[in-house]
Amino acid sequence: MPNQRTAPTLKVRSRPAGAALVRKYLARNGASRVADICEAVGLSRTTVRTHLLNLESAGLVRSDRPRELRARFTPYFSLAPGPADDQLMEHEECRQTDRRMGTDQQ
Repeated sequence: MPNQRTAPTLKVRSRPAGAALVRKYLARNGASRVADICEAVGLSRTTVRTHLLNLESAGLVRSDRPRELRARFTPYFSLAPGPADDQLMEHEECRQTDRRMGTDQQ
């Protein structure tokens, strides 16, 4: 059973769209609003917000606004600096290798 510290990371890893969102869109475009991300990746606002909150909880994404101010001000989300980016990219590379070998478990 995952503990409270690993639960957000497990949520991120179980949702490859969230990983793709971080790696592709935020890495390419930097700090962005939810609306811009939705438009670019073709996902609903609710889905993108859920991914961003999970990624933020896992320490992979950060916002320029604290959660309590987000209802009144538009937050911009960006990749969090540090080794978490490398871990997420490494995980995605493993998933791609599994797909090529036919051993992925979706």
